[in-house]
Amino acid sequence: AETMQDVRNILLNLSPAVLEEFGYIPAVEGIVHKLNETDAFNISLQVFGIDRRFDKNYELALYRITQELINNTLKHSHAKNVYVQIGQRDGQIILMVEDDGKGFDVKHNSNGYGLHNLDIRTRMLDGKMSIDSKPGKGTSVLIEIPYNS
Repeated sequence: AETMQDVRNILLNLSPAVLEEFGYIPAVEGIVHKLNETDAFNISLQVFGIDRRFDKNYELALYRITQELINNTLKHSHAKNVYVQIGQRDGQIILMVEDDGKGFDVKHNSNGYGLHNLDIRTRMLDGKMSIDSKPGKGTSVLIEIPYNS
């Protein structure tokens, strides 16, 4: 079995070349595929409402946010299953990452999960991030970013 360190290396080293050439969704599919080849956990991706590439700046920012969200989940949650949803509706890009891990107390640990950086990255795109988690109940992070294609 590959160690978490291997998994993190996969996440960090995934080539932005895929992002450049094919766009955000194929790049995320690449992450998901690579991570599922490890036995660490099961990650599934659902995409809805996206029929074309986003603006380049958005693609890179979204890719970084997605990478970081997944990395945080792997690092902190001890989850067996991770669900990633990416979609577009009502002039917004929706990114949601849920896990069945150990969860945490959001009120007393708002900086847990490395969420501070994510919040900053999200706000740079005028987006908002909301976190739903309880100890023992897993975590769900929802990011909504205004976008008109």
